[in-house]
Amino acid sequence: MSTLPDEIRKALEKPDGISEETMSTLSARYYDLVRAVNERLDEAVALLRKNLRSEAIQSANRRPNVMEAAVALDFPERIEWQEILQFLSVPVPQQLDHDKVRQINEAIVETQPIDELLKQHRKRALAKAPLSWRLKVLRRIAEVDSMNPIWMEDVEDYEAARQKTLGAEVGTALKENNTTQIASLHQELSQTNWVTPPPAELLQSLTAALANNEYNQKVDSMRGIAANMHTAFSEFNEPAARNLWAQWSQACSELNGPVPEDLNDEVAPAQTWLSELDRANATSQQRTQALRDLSLTMNKSRDLSALRRAYASAQRFDEPIPPEIEQRFHSLIQEIELSQKRKTQFKIISVVTAALLIAGLVGFWQYRQMQQHRLIPSASEFE
Repeated sequence: MSTLPDEIRKALEKPDGISEETMSTLSARYYDLVRAVNERLDEAVALLRKNLRSEAIQSANRRPNVMEAAVALDFPERIEWQEILQFLSVPVPQQLDHDKVRQINEAIVETQPIDELLKQHRKRALAKAPLSWRLKVLRRIAEVDSMNPIWMEDVEDYEAARQKTLGAEVGTALKENNTTQIASLHQELSQTNWVTPPPAELLQSLTAALANNEYNQKVDSMRGIAANMHTAFSEFNEPAARNLWAQWSQACSELNGPVPEDLNDEVAPAQTWLSELDRANATSQQRTQALRDLSLTMNKSRDLSALRRAYASAQRFDEPIPPEIEQRFHSLIQEIELSQKRKTQFKIISVVTAALLIAGLVGFWQYRQMQQHRLIPSASEFE
């Protein structure tokens, strides 16, 4: 029975040329098939993510077998056919979700016994499945049946054939910036136990492309944050601006490269505004604390130096001290100064009184001495 890929091959091989109408019809049919396969893949991968591997494999094997359908739709002439569609301005149908195909394929390979693996290997060989798919099954067979050296020889032969196509696939994926294909090829090159490793520059170019794509995706995300932050600033929406600023800071810390200058310029006004709000809040808190300290000092201390220091600390802000605190401070200062003045006067009076008392005592003592000196000669004369 003729399949859709067979019809596409025949259409490409027609000697009388390629018909736009025919290609449009084939493209629409291919689109419907790919959409149906991708829906089945979504269903199976959803089960995998719930750790229901057996159920996922059963779902994939349910007729029509989704892996066989994916192998058929990923026919070797597909890239050439898509280039022709673009040339004819015919919409290119959506792609197979190769990442989900890979996940299901790995689940099947890791869980199937040798007999089932051999069936899978034969089916994919007959269907001319991509070498990367067939190699994965073959490596698993060589692992399970490790006593048979033939499988490892086959792996080496398949790897040699695969490496002949890798360069072209990597070049095409990089040229078209096909992120899904780049990620798939990067995983194949970096996470596979190759008997003969592929050229290192292929992996390096894919790694650089992945890093660049990741950078661009993060920059695109940051553009949305920057635009929203500018809007929040324009509306003076402080909570939204602060939330977006936290997102922006996190994104900057995770960015594997410099932040584009235009984005820095876009967020700069909001950043300056938030910084000014932070400074104003800090100043307000400092003033509140200074007024609290002044009140506590007035309640507990009568030391003029401590009171004046607390008053100077509260006075250093642009906003004046509240009138009730100001009045209380000056009244307390006057009270303390008057009290100290009275204490000083009392001390002076006390000192003067003590001096006068001492002087009186000294005078009285001298008078007594003079009286005694006078009585001595009088007594002698009397005797």
